[in-house]
Amino acid sequence: MEYSIKVLILTTSFPTIKKPLNGVFVKKYVDNLPKSIEPVVLAPASNIDNDCDIDADYQYYGYRYAPRALRILAQSAGGIPNAIKTNPALIIIVPMFLSVMFIKTILLARRVKVIHANWSINGVVGCVVGKLLNKPVITTFRGADLNSAATSKFMRALIKICMAMSEFVTVVSMDMKAKLLSEYPKKKR
Repeated sequence: MEYSIKVLILTTSFPTIKKPLNGVFVKKYVDNLPKSIEPVVLAPASNIDNDCDIDADYQYYGYRYAPRALRILAQSAGGIPNAIKTNPALIIIVPMFLSVMFIKTILLARRVKVIHANWSINGVVGCVVGKLLNKPVITTFRGADLNSAATSKFMRALIKICMAMSEFVTVVSMDMKAKLLSEYPKKKR
């Protein structure tokens, strides 16, 4: 099959085991992209041996951000926010997590036409890399982004950065669209 466009999919949640707890909807999205799009998925590696049980026709890269025993930041239900809420000490892993994601994103983004980031944290990384490499970025906000922004200045800042730097912003529901448009009215859509 000949593809017409290669897209880097950034996500902090992607199922790599047979009975996943997280990211199933991101995998379904990737699995159902039109055949003209060649997805390249970048997600955090898990803490399980032989964690990559992906039966697909696309490239998957799991980045190792800590020794295996500590790779628990993004693998549980609720993702990174829930992991840190459950175990606040995990916050010390976040800088390494983001650094490795940033480096891997730079390496992979050189070979794609578009970067598609899922969630605001990936959107910020994708946008910075997109500016460095002159690649357009699409950021998809999901429920956790806007829900967390209601009580977190940090999350609001991430959303503002994504809104300003992304070529396009998408959401997963009409309610989220209305909320985004009302709370960030002067930002590029």
